[in-house]
Amino acid sequence: MKEQPQIRLSESPLDISEDSPYANDRLNREPSCYLLTRLVTTIDGPCTIAIDAPWGYGKSTFLELWAKDLQKNEFSVIQVNAWETDYFSNPLLVIVGEMMKQFEDNDTSGVFKNIELSQLKECFPKIFSIAPKIIASRIGINSDDYAEIVSHIQSNLSIQVDQYQEQLKSVEEFRSKLKDVAEKIHINTKKPLVVLIDELDRCRPNYAVEFLEVVKHLIGVNHIVYAFAMNQSELAHTVTGCYGPQFDGNGYLRRFFDINFTLPFSSRESLIGFFIEKHFKSLIPNRDMRDTLISLLTAFLNIETISLRQIQQALNRFRLALIFAQQDFSETPRNKLIVDQFCVALILYLYDPNLLRKFIQGELSDKDVVENSVYSIIRGNMDLFDERLRFETIVIRAAQEIAGKNQSTGKYDTTTPLLDSYNKLAQSTSDSYDPSSEEYFAKKLMDEFQDQTGISNYNRHNGHIYRKFKFTVKQLEMLEPLIN
Repeated sequence: MKEQPQIRLSESPLDISEDSPYANDRLNREPSCYLLTRLVTTIDGPCTIAIDAPWGYGKSTFLELWAKDLQKNEFSVIQVNAWETDYFSNPLLVIVGEMMKQFEDNDTSGVFKNIELSQLKECFPKIFSIAPKIIASRIGINSDDYAEIVSHIQSNLSIQVDQYQEQLKSVEEFRSKLKDVAEKIHINTKKPLVVLIDELDRCRPNYAVEFLEVVKHLIGVNHIVYAFAMNQSELAHTVTGCYGPQFDGNGYLRRFFDINFTLPFSSRESLIGFFIEKHFKSLIPNRDMRDTLISLLTAFLNIETISLRQIQQALNRFRLALIFAQQDFSETPRNKLIVDQFCVALILYLYDPNLLRKFIQGELSDKDVVENSVYSIIRGNMDLFDERLRFETIVIRAAQEIAGKNQSTGKYDTTTPLLDSYNKLAQSTSDSYDPSSEEYFAKKLMDEFQDQTGISNYNRHNGHIYRKFKFTVKQLEMLEPLIN
């Protein structure tokens, strides 16, 4: 029995070297990190920065890259994943707990050797009614100290006002100590402490809002910069959900963040090329076929409305579909046309599953599909002429398959609404027209359907692998519950 291929669906984390953080980065994020580094270097007072991008655009990886770059340049960096800690009720506990742990664990440059942290550590537990043992252990409080603190607090629960006032005093004391630490870090490094906070937009609404307010009002001190990576529009909805439908969530965030930085859109070409070469080489051994696949996918997926995560999920779906197809047709993944059909089906599926479904059911023509998925994306771009030609050719052939065989001839009809429109356009013009015009494209497409690999040859293979567009769509739809 032939050994079945094994594939990894979850992409391995980016290998980020301490010496060369951007060596394996395929999205050219170094300029953005460099800009933010220059920015925080010039900041004197407390500052909060929003690093904004939609979900699936690589914000977490961006923070990891920036953190390594900052550390390479001798910045003191604290990293907090808010989503991993939102089961705690008090975000202040989380932020300061991570600070205390990472101050000592990540002191690679020796910044803290001459900074006394014990006073900061001592005043920390006084802030809270009860300090959970898991956090207490992270900041160096032993079990006896913890029991003593809890016992003391529990014996005085009846004195609510005094306790409240003491907590306020403790917060101020902690802020003062934190300010001293930040000042000493700045004196030693000439740089601020940078706290990177990820995935706040995925947290429970109440926790996310409390997290923001703790940073702004309790631990915002000189020489500390807090940078949040988030989907700001989603976080604005979260804020509105906490305070009511009439509350201006966007306005709240504008007041909270001192600087808003939108993560620039990155070209997908390098990422797609790397993924195809890494994961499709065994499935598609022919290099020219892989290059064709890369160019076609890049042409249609290199747009802002499709996230990096969607691309990765789509390519994983493509891989599984090819493997399943190979089990039914042993040479399928080595056949250029079937690979092209899978690719076009995947593109249409990613753009609009309903559009593809209606096309397969015969409710939309090939002309409808092209005008609703391609027209505004690549038409008129001569650099993508070949990709457009290949895409529309496959769509036309798919439309012929969907229409079925002619009952009188037993063959697939060669006329479709899109092909007919190009045929009329090609016949109505002379040979002396602009190569960037639609007339030129129409002539080239008709030539494609007249040469030896065109309609005449295509029809001689009725029922063979060339008529498998509906099969490819079925394979992709079948995988939807597995990869979403």
